[in-house]
Amino acid sequence: MATRAHKLVVLAAAMLTREASATERPFTYTYGSDVLLPGEMEIEPWTTVRTGRESFYLRFDHRLEFELGITRIFQLAFYANWGAFLERPSEDADITGKVQFRGGSVESKLKLLDPVADPIGFGLYFEPGLGPHSAELETKLLFDKRIGDLYGAFNVVGEYEPEWDQPDGTIRDYFLVEGDFGLTYFFLPNFSAGFEARGVLRLRGDTGWEHGAIFVGPVVSVTTDPWWATLTVLPQIYGLRDGLETHLVLDKQERVQIRLLMGFHL
Repeated sequence: MATRAHKLVVLAAAMLTREASATERPFTYTYGSDVLLPGEMEIEPWTTVRTGRESFYLRFDHRLEFELGITRIFQLAFYANWGAFLERPSEDADITGKVQFRGGSVESKLKLLDPVADPIGFGLYFEPGLGPHSAELETKLLFDKRIGDLYGAFNVVGEYEPEWDQPDGTIRDYFLVEGDFGLTYFFLPNFSAGFEARGVLRLRGDTGWEHGAIFVGPVVSVTTDPWWATLTVLPQIYGLRDGLETHLVLDKQERVQIRLLMGFHL
């Protein structure tokens, strides 16, 4: 009798662990369709390190996110964005740096289909943002699917970003088209490992095509109670400039991007 009771306790604990981790993110660039339950709250600090350009370049991007579940299919999130960078524009120049506050943004996320109960999960993502020198409007189509311990997600991303920090006071428009893909396997209920891939195309409103790049690298995620952490390392493997293939794009993109994302349940 005691043995049976012990097995029931272990089974219940495993089920609770899986349920608790349902809205945690096993990827850092690729979003799933899941949302927080009504009234649930979470704090998520982000850090993205970008390094490796034509000359010395090291950049840190930070975001602090507060997530709030509104309904069983809808959540809101609020971001504060800041960062810092060090760079040497040329080999004979000095290294300079700057700390920047990049403004805030608001995210809304709507879950329409479930990645387990439905043939495929599907959600909509919308994030407007405003900073001292630019604004942005980002939209995503979120697709994901979980089969047993295997989980995959794919995002179609479109972004419009006007910048008004030009010396002549003009506004420069940028458009970004991006595809993000992640595939991971849950070796344990609280540990997964896999890979992420990003394809980025960037255009300028006045000149058209600017560049494109593809990044692929590993991702690992660990979940505990009440926090979780996910790390992705993405080296650039392919570049396009002015529609022509080049080895890598290292003036506007980095050789390596590293992102650490953490979440703390409130």
